[in-house]
Amino acid sequence: MDFLITEFRQYTDWLPNWMVSVGLLVGAVLIGLAIHRFAFGIFKRLVEDKDLFWRSLVSRGRRPMRLTVLTFTVSFAAAVAPLADRPAEIIRHVLLLGFILVLGWVAKTALHIWMTVYLRRFKLMRKTTFLPAPT
Repeated sequence: MDFLITEFRQYTDWLPNWMVSVGLLVGAVLIGLAIHRFAFGIFKRLVEDKDLFWRSLVSRGRRPMRLTVLTFTVSFAAAVAPLADRPAEIIRHVLLLGFILVLGWVAKTALHIWMTVYLRRFKLMRKTTFLPAPT
């Protein structure tokens, strides 16, 4: 891995560091979106015949999955990009916050789907009144 990074930096040595960094980060976002599109299509096909929970989890997990893939691809690009110490530290902290956000978002979504599927088992009373019975 270090060999590839060294080769990349030697190959792009003639470009300004900011241009290489921006190019890497934009390329990482584009690659991340392509990976997400491909992986989401596979997941969607895998759960076509499954029960409601799995279908709902995949359909509602589209945006959290996109943020997860983008977080990983941008973190890889930030490790390779020739950034100064302070911008690299800021990017790493933002990516860490994004990862924590994704974990919470996925947990909330899965819990909401499970609760909805579980509560569908119970039938609600047809006539619900909150008034006291006549005396």
